[in-house]
Parts: sequence; structure tokens; C-alpha cells
Amino acid sequence: YLTTRADRVEAYISYPDYIKECELAEMARNSGMEPSYKGFGCSDCRCSTHLFKTDKKRLASLIKSAKLSPYQ
Repeated sequence: YLTTRADRVEAYISYPDYIKECELAEMARNSGMEPSYKGFGCSDCRCSTHLFKTDKKRLASLIKSAKLSPYQ
């Protein structure tokens, strides 16, 4: 569903320094990313969502601060 609705989809990994999904969602929110769909990807935690809309600037900031690598 996401790939048919999004104009761009990218995947990143946190390796070798693993970042938990909830922590990464918090980092995304704190970097100014916009929550996209309430409850997405977080049925097993207390987060409001794990899906965010963003722009290139905020994405680049998160990638750098979280030390993420493109998933290939």
C-alpha cells in the first residue's frame, strides 16, 4: 500500500549500532518530521506512530544523527 501512495520510499538500517524502532521514531519526531498515520507500525508499543512524512533536509539530519546507512 505504501509504495502505491508515496511519491518516494527509502529504507535505512542502523548497523552495527542498532537503534530500537521506538527510539528512532522519537528521533524522527524530534527532528521535525510529521507523523503520517496514527498507529502505524506501533501496535506493540506506546508510540503514536512509526510512519513519518519528511523533506530532504530533515531526512538528511536524521540519517546523520542516527548514523543510518541506505538499505541495499
